[in-house]
Amino acid sequence: MQWAFTGANSSTFNPVTLAPKELVDEVLEFLTVHFIKKKLLIKNRIAPNIRIEADKNMLTSIFRNLISNAIEYCTADGEITIALQSKNNAVQVSVSDTGVGIATEALENIFEPGEIINRAGTAKEKGTGLGLQICKALVDRHEGKIWIESEIGVGTTCYFTLSKIEIDERKE
Repeated sequence: MQWAFTGANSSTFNPVTLAPKELVDEVLEFLTVHFIKKKLLIKNRIAPNIRIEADKNMLTSIFRNLISNAIEYCTADGEITIALQSKNNAVQVSVSDTGVGIATEALENIFEPGEIINRAGTAKEKGTGLGLQICKALVDRHEGKIWIESEIGVGTTCYFTLSKIEIDERKE
């Protein structure tokens, strides 16, 4: 669980130029055993030529938490898609799953301290319930926003923006 806290309590914010597709690929490699066990289809739809400015450790923690949640609550043979799009001098990232979904009333305070939702995953996985609060703190450090859209029985999409970035969309 140590990786979840990387950067969350750190006073060091060290943005560097990085390729988010490569970062997601590294996270997926780390989590391979988990999504293979559930026979999940993972789609990293982030273009390889995108470069952004972000703190690598913090962004890695955000991706690990969000993708781990998607795996945890996705049903067997489901699908997870990670995407990024440019929006007004920022990027919007989404992590979507075809999982069990989250009730509307649970979404209202899901990022608030003390509002820990700790429910077992679809294969009885157990988490701490702190991952989304960590993600919010790390997205806040980047002056971004984080939110979730979900429908019970259909799935969940977690979105976040990073506003302090440089985008290089040159073809490689």
